[in-house]
Amino acid sequence: MSQKDQSASINNAQAFFKKISAAVKKIGGQENDLLRVFKNDVLPAQIAELIVRGKTPDGFKAVIDYSVSLNKLIADGNFHLMDENITAANFPILGSGQTKIEFEIFQLKGRNNIEKILIEMKRRNLRPARIEELLYFGISYFGAIEYRTGLIAYGATWPDAENRIRVPFIDKRRKQLFLGLCYYDDPRFGYDRFLTVRQPSLAD
Repeated sequence: MSQKDQSASINNAQAFFKKISAAVKKIGGQENDLLRVFKNDVLPAQIAELIVRGKTPDGFKAVIDYSVSLNKLIADGNFHLMDENITAANFPILGSGQTKIEFEIFQLKGRNNIEKILIEMKRRNLRPARIEELLYFGISYFGAIEYRTGLIAYGATWPDAENRIRVPFIDKRRKQLFLGLCYYDDPRFGYDRFLTVRQPSLAD
């Protein structure tokens, strides 16, 4: 590569970084959020996926690598654990290989129980996200997670010592993601948000 081409590449890289930095700050991020690109293996691949294939208007795409451990995903996303029961033994990753999926954030107006929520998800051709998918979403789409508003994944369940089913959620506080557990059968309201995965339709 000639010196002229090298200079052009450097200028393009600097311009690209400035645009990304401005976009991150526009949605409430900081310089530290940009450094996450260099601290984990998942985020660069997700950025590449966005650049090459883009994001659908009503959803978020990701390639899930099921060989990445739960602990690695937690570390990559710098998640603050709110519950010591979030372990690989309690929440095993069940998939294998790599799979491309499309996320959708699901909400339902009014007061609802779990049965009604799951029926409506199925009617819309959605399934509840599992814990590894929840973590991938947190790593890839930090800006889509609202401040102090939990994003629940009903696709991963664990019975506690009292045999009550608990499910994982993430939320954002002080520019950091928190990973905790909530009860599966608690009533939900219009402000609650659930991470789902769009199912392939017969036409796909």
